[in-house]
Amino acid sequence: MAFMLLLILAIVTFTEVETANANYSKTMTQARQNALLGLQVAIGETQKALGPDQRISASSNRLDTDPYDTDDRSVTTGELIQTDGLETTRQHWTGVWNTTTNANGRPETQFSRWLVSGFPDSHIDSTNDVYTGATPFTQSTTLYSGSTSIDVGKVPLTDGQNTVGRYAYWVGDEGIKAKVNLDSSSTTNYPISAQQFGISALTDSTWFTQSSGAEIRKLATPAEYQILETKYKGSSTGPYTHFNDLTYYGFGLLADTSTGGLKKDLTTALFDTANQPTGQIFEPRNNAAPSASDPGGPLWQQLRSWLRTPLNAANELPIQASSESTAGIYPIVTGFQVYWVPTYDPADSSGNIPVRLNFMPAVTLWNPYDVPLESATYTVTFGRTLMNGGTFDNFVSIWRNWNLYIKTGGTTFDEAMQEQSAPLKVHLTTGIIQPGEAIVFSPPAENKPYNFANPSTTEAVLVRGYNPGYGFYIDSTLEWNPEETTREYRWGGDTSRVHGLKLALGTGSNAIPLQVAVYMTDKPVVCVTWASNFEPMYPSPLAADPIDSQAIPNAYGYKMLHTFIENQPVWDTSAANLSPTTRKWLTNYNPRAATLGPTPLTFGMATSWTEQAATLNPSYIFSLQRRGTYMDDGFAPYDLAENVNVGYSENQSSATQTILFQAAPERDALHSIGQLMHAPLFNDLPLNLNADPNYTNGLEERFRNARFGNLIPAYAIGQSAADPSIELDRVDRVWNSSGYESIYQFQGTHHDVSYKLNDALWDHYFFSTMPGNPADNSPENSRLIRLTDEFVEPRSDLDQAAADLAINGAFNINSTSVEAWRALLASFYKSDVLLDDGTIVSADPANPKSPILRINIPHGGTTANPSTNDDESYIGFRSLLANEIDALADSIVEEIKLRGPFASLAHFINRMPDTDGTFSESTDAFRLQGTLAAALDKSGVNSGLQQNASLAAQNTGITGMEAQAESGWRTENLPGWLSQADLLSRLGSVLSARSDTFRVRAYGEAINSVTGDTVTAHCEAIIQRIPDFVESQSNPPETPYDTAEAAAQGYAPLTQTNMNFGRKFIILDFHWLEDTDV
Repeated sequence: MAFMLLLILAIVTFTEVETANANYSKTMTQARQNALLGLQVAIGETQKALGPDQRISASSNRLDTDPYDTDDRSVTTGELIQTDGLETTRQHWTGVWNTTTNANGRPETQFSRWLVSGFPDSHIDSTNDVYTGATPFTQSTTLYSGSTSIDVGKVPLTDGQNTVGRYAYWVGDEGIKAKVNLDSSSTTNYPISAQQFGISALTDSTWFTQSSGAEIRKLATPAEYQILETKYKGSSTGPYTHFNDLTYYGFGLLADTSTGGLKKDLTTALFDTANQPTGQIFEPRNNAAPSASDPGGPLWQQLRSWLRTPLNAANELPIQASSESTAGIYPIVTGFQVYWVPTYDPADSSGNIPVRLNFMPAVTLWNPYDVPLESATYTVTFGRTLMNGGTFDNFVSIWRNWNLYIKTGGTTFDEAMQEQSAPLKVHLTTGIIQPGEAIVFSPPAENKPYNFANPSTTEAVLVRGYNPGYGFYIDSTLEWNPEETTREYRWGGDTSRVHGLKLALGTGSNAIPLQVAVYMTDKPVVCVTWASNFEPMYPSPLAADPIDSQAIPNAYGYKMLHTFIENQPVWDTSAANLSPTTRKWLTNYNPRAATLGPTPLTFGMATSWTEQAATLNPSYIFSLQRRGTYMDDGFAPYDLAENVNVGYSENQSSATQTILFQAAPERDALHSIGQLMHAPLFNDLPLNLNADPNYTNGLEERFRNARFGNLIPAYAIGQSAADPSIELDRVDRVWNSSGYESIYQFQGTHHDVSYKLNDALWDHYFFSTMPGNPADNSPENSRLIRLTDEFVEPRSDLDQAAADLAINGAFNINSTSVEAWRALLASFYKSDVLLDDGTIVSADPANPKSPILRINIPHGGTTANPSTNDDESYIGFRSLLANEIDALADSIVEEIKLRGPFASLAHFINRMPDTDGTFSESTDAFRLQGTLAAALDKSGVNSGLQQNASLAAQNTGITGMEAQAESGWRTENLPGWLSQADLLSRLGSVLSARSDTFRVRAYGEAINSVTGDTVTAHCEAIIQRIPDFVESQSNPPETPYDTAEAAAQGYAPLTQTNMNFGRKFIILDFHWLEDTDV
């Protein structure tokens, strides 16, 4: 009987346990169903919020109330612990902002919502939801419990009367993190673009350099990362140490967040013949029709011309003139001078002693490119272009009403007017000019007669090298009486408004103008001032002898030197004129311009009847010389042969070579819009020498409209410095809108070219790097992955290519993860650098550096702390050290919190004309430069080129010029100066303004109907946006958002569903989470 009772009790107990288990299993199933419901709701909300292209996402911690504070991260792990002013459990929420434009048509963002559960239907999301003291949820749950937990609100589920369960979700942004599992193998080629993140740059992560590429590519979860960390470090801080900084997923679409639609492929457009963009890269002011006064931006044909100009058979750059459709390539005139001095010849047959006038010209030409310039024959012309009024003259006499006086006894003198009706014109053949070198050309070591009316192409010739005291001569009408033994002379002069120098390719009527530099002022500038003292005259030299050295100190002339960092004072520093050495010669000015002149704002600044005045042209020092004191400056070779100094100064103790620009890269080596920083782009006039053989009309049109290409940055694309001649809250200036001059009545429009080129290019275009061979279906840039089957030929078309591609590990510029930015900046930690001489600068894992190349194959090495005395600062490259990466990442995140979020890449890159500085920033801080440029300044990575206070750029004091924009450093943008454009050139191809990959964590709970206990479940999914629209059968992915553009290309307009919900999200990964995984 007892046994039976025991058996019955066991059966009852077993039944109760099984029943309980069944009830629990049923409840767990319901909890999981509720979690799946939460997941579905989250995906639906994400689709609605982020499916359209014109959306951006960012973390809530960008709302930091003290963006300058860097002590909110763990010292040992780098994790974010506490964001100032935010609820700790809400500092990793994902926010969504709509992108739009303001009244001026410039980008801005509008907050839309948070991708979390828990708010009631009546709640309108706002940024206030995350600040300290925000209204708490009625019921909340933790969906991540690392060093800083992530809490969201629960949403109740009822059966009509009672709550039977709840769900919750949080959507995390994977695009703001660094992707771990990209191929990290070392390369012995030049690092064109970022092919992996430098994970070892994260806090306490140097061990990562020991891992192999195969190990890294296999990483798929934080647990696997922990195993690898333990293997190489011996311990681990846990699998979720960098949960908010690292991702194992992440692909970015090539979509335009500013106007919507997919980006257009410039690889096929510029290198192939089909379907290429036409017209201007950016439109004239207010989208007006192009005109002579405002033709708008450079033409696409000019960019195409640059990319499709091959080296010749000897690997030299060919010489070609700049026009609206052709990119100009030629040496830069860095110096010109002509000194003259009278001498007397032996007595003629009548016994009189003729007086001759000796000219001593010299020219220096510089190759700023990384490859040799081919040998060519040039004509150099010096003369006046505009005289004493508004009449235009195409290089007439070098002086007007110029007089030479000789003393004939006592106080009497004879006078001869030496006005010439033709300019000074000489010819030279360069030979090959090597990369970065500047060559001086002067007359051969002999004296020859000169014919102003028809300069001989065989006699009026300059040769390589500097031969002081030699030159050409013309006869004057003056003669000495043989009885006059004290032979003395003096000068007198009249006025001229404009002098110019022209470099042309070829000779005679076939010469094609390449570069014209003009000195303009609205006040008379005396050619040669009245000299109160008579000077001794010396005998004329024999043909093979130089002019008597005693005569040289009394020579008069014109001297023109290119503005560098620190020019020698060859002008009268006491004269009332603008100092010519205060300029940022590469940041604000362009040495490669076809026409170089002053901003019209300088008119009225010059003094009347100026002696030895320095020019108002910011690219050149132009000085009238009353003595031969400075004759050798800038022309005496440092090697005693033919090479002169260039880059820092014309002084012989300064840099001997400077390489600024890269020849156009090959198709497979052009990965980023940022690499176009080297393109010589400016909307020049059509070059029609048949209709305008002397280019008189063309030059006058440039002058009348002040279309001087030197008034834009040397590197326009990717840079963001404010143009000092444009008001800070504007992006262009109409010259006729101010009354600063009355003679020339300029009508032109001057654009902030950097701003407008960035705005036109970065969000609308990309380089697919698809090979020209149809049989090869893989992009040359390995960060671009094919979305179609590898055996299906990709669509190589301007409009369609982006539909087949995605960026592997695209990085959202709105990221506020310092650790992720460190990894991005360290992308080249394992990169070797190939130098021009064939040597390789190998990566050093023990002392990691991230080389950021200005030029693909540099001619010099790198320096840790560049200075103006290092050759590397002029021909080498910059590498970021670990401490510099840390400082720069901190500064970038600070700037993002101050300025963001950004609606587009251009919004991030450009300065912000409409936005006042926030927090402790000056009012115009955001108007002066872009995000990365400001961060570079704050980080101090360029401090080596800022050590000498004398190198600071000074304000000119010109009325109408923006003093803050003029300030800075004259060393800016040397090869040793790390610039915003440099960073974008190498990192720009992996940047995105938004994220397309998200981690969704969902929670479900159910209440056991028998016990009343609550059972919970957690799941996680990775969702990815793809190019296909939600209604993919109605619109192909390349359909433009703009209805008119779609119709023009033959597409039906987007359906309302596709307009509302955008591109489809799909699930890449799904798994259930244990409580320990949360």
